[in-house]
Amino acid sequence: MRYTLVSEYLFLIKGKTTFIREVSFSLKRYYDFPKILVFLSLIIFSDYLSYGAEKIKYPLKIEMEGEGTVIPGVGTFYYDSGTTVYFNALPSENYAFSSWQGDYQSTSWFGSILMNGPKTVRAVFVPADWRLTLTHSGDAIGFTYPPPGIYGFTDGQQVGISVGTSEGVYFGGWSGDLDSNPHYSEFVMLTMNSDKSLDARFTSTGYVLNVYVVGDGGVTPGPMANPHRYSEGLLISLMAYQTNPMWRFDHWSGDIDENEPQYYILYSILMDRDRVITAHFIEKPYYKLILEIQGLGSVSMIQGFENPVVITSGLHEFNFIEWTFIRCEAINSEPGWIFDHWEGDFGDTLPTYHRCSFSMDMNRYVRVVFSELPTLEGEGIYEEGEGMGTEEGEGLIEGSSEGLSEGTLEGTIEGVIEGSEEGISLEGEEGTIEGLPEGEGFEEGEAEGEVCLWSEQCPNFSFQGVRYGNLFGVTWGACDSNNSGIPDEWEIEIVKNLLCYPTGKWEDMFICAYVNNYETLKTEPRFHTSYYPFRHILAGLLTIGENIELLAYLLMLEKTYTPFRLSEGILPLASYEDADIDGVSNYEEYLFTLSYGGDKSIFLQNLFNPVPVPDFQSTDTNQNYKIELAELLRIIQFFNSSGFHCEEGTEDGYAPGYDGYDNFSCGLHTADYYPPNWHISIEEVLRAIQFFNAVGYFVCPFMSEDHYCMLGLTL
Repeated sequence: MRYTLVSEYLFLIKGKTTFIREVSFSLKRYYDFPKILVFLSLIIFSDYLSYGAEKIKYPLKIEMEGEGTVIPGVGTFYYDSGTTVYFNALPSENYAFSSWQGDYQSTSWFGSILMNGPKTVRAVFVPADWRLTLTHSGDAIGFTYPPPGIYGFTDGQQVGISVGTSEGVYFGGWSGDLDSNPHYSEFVMLTMNSDKSLDARFTSTGYVLNVYVVGDGGVTPGPMANPHRYSEGLLISLMAYQTNPMWRFDHWSGDIDENEPQYYILYSILMDRDRVITAHFIEKPYYKLILEIQGLGSVSMIQGFENPVVITSGLHEFNFIEWTFIRCEAINSEPGWIFDHWEGDFGDTLPTYHRCSFSMDMNRYVRVVFSELPTLEGEGIYEEGEGMGTEEGEGLIEGSSEGLSEGTLEGTIEGVIEGSEEGISLEGEEGTIEGLPEGEGFEEGEAEGEVCLWSEQCPNFSFQGVRYGNLFGVTWGACDSNNSGIPDEWEIEIVKNLLCYPTGKWEDMFICAYVNNYETLKTEPRFHTSYYPFRHILAGLLTIGENIELLAYLLMLEKTYTPFRLSEGILPLASYEDADIDGVSNYEEYLFTLSYGGDKSIFLQNLFNPVPVPDFQSTDTNQNYKIELAELLRIIQFFNSSGFHCEEGTEDGYAPGYDGYDNFSCGLHTADYYPPNWHISIEEVLRAIQFFNAVGYFVCPFMSEDHYCMLGLTL
């Protein structure tokens, strides 16, 4: 009787009759009935409680407004506690998916939710403005998401479409309304601003591409999607990108041809065989900079955007990580000494320009030379009124003009030098061409305290420019996408200079504006699919700031971009503005450069020259674009003296003599350029003789050493 009651009770609790009977039969011989009942009840009931906790289910209620498809469907579904549930929506032909509402809110087709309680989500579809027709073609069956069909979208809505293949199926590319997506991309992003059609082609023959990465970096298409199957003959591009600022892309290896560019981050290949390709990234190396200062002077050195460090005479050694940008400026810190020139690996600036800049892409040895100003006490120099002077001086004039028209000055210069003296009637033109601008006329301090760092290497603008021009169906040199009148290639030369080789007071302000626009561009939905191949060029044109609305329309940009402005609100790099405030607009500088056969580097120098080249040489006192004998003798007079200085009331505003004079406020003479130091060197005398022998001269900024060119030589 007791056994039966125990068995029935436990059966009601758990239903494990066989197990209970065996346990109760064994125990009833040793324990009384109440103890057996309590013991078994605790064991089985505790098991029941834990079992029930693991199996709690929560309802997910999926609702829908409008017309469309929801997966897993409309209704109530039960899921174990802690489960993450995924769901997605597909629009219909006449309705566009708008958003998820309820316990999950998003505008993405795909959604997920954690089931830690009862949940409700609602898919909202609204009437469509545009339709996308997606089809498949070819002799093989692949798949896309979404699958083939007609789908509705609201105006401006974006849709991402991906393709997939399986063994024996190869992707042959897209055709139709691709916007600017590459035809070979396995993922494309469209902006629905009209009805569009898109076809994915799949073939039964093709080749397999496997992509791998060595080091810290990334590639698209990438290793996660291996193998990539492409139809025979499809041309695709691999793009290496940086994921760690301390690493950089180095080269491609694997199934590549010898003549293919192994060191470009963008690598195009023809799918004519199976390929395995690896992108190699390396840790950025450190390079050594040895800076030697000869003479009594100092150099201000700036590493990247750090504070300047002043270095004095001697030999100095530094180590910098690859692509660190270095700027140096020679400072005359000792009386009687003057900067002369740079030597070694000092970059692309003129050796006589007091600044230089370069990136640490190799070990570099840079020497700066300071010279003590000469006293010029007359030995070997013509003395005024004393005829030809020494044989040494005679050789300077007669023997140093090799290459000019022989005999032009023979029989003339000797007789004239004898009678050369102060008082030759000269009427002068003041002027100066002291290198690149110091930012005069611009508001200083606008970016005070704000330092922006361009952490990437100098972009390959030329390579990206080809792809940018191809987008618009024109050559890079003729592309003017912002309709400024200045070719994009020439405008990007400005960006390259300010970004990679900054030399003026704009540098921090401009780089901040560029970096901000570049970071904004990276948030564009189409960045990786459309803009990436020419991203730096696009960021540069947006920073220049002319006709941004036109660029936004042509390229379907969605974000807001801020052009580079000065504190007055002007866009100094726009074609109608005057970047160097010399009275000539940027567009006129461009036309001027073109008219004399200059290129974009000459245009760049003209654009940042705050002091325009005088229309007439200081030597040409009668301003007839011809150097005459009396005018040449004035230069020789300065050569024979200790130098020259400013003096009001003279025929040219100058007078012989350097030592003991303190008036140097009128600006340098245009003949004093090598180096500009208030002394006329033998090279400068020879240059004056060249102009004397010429038919005439004309202004050609930065196309010659002194910014003037000869019309031809007299016979």
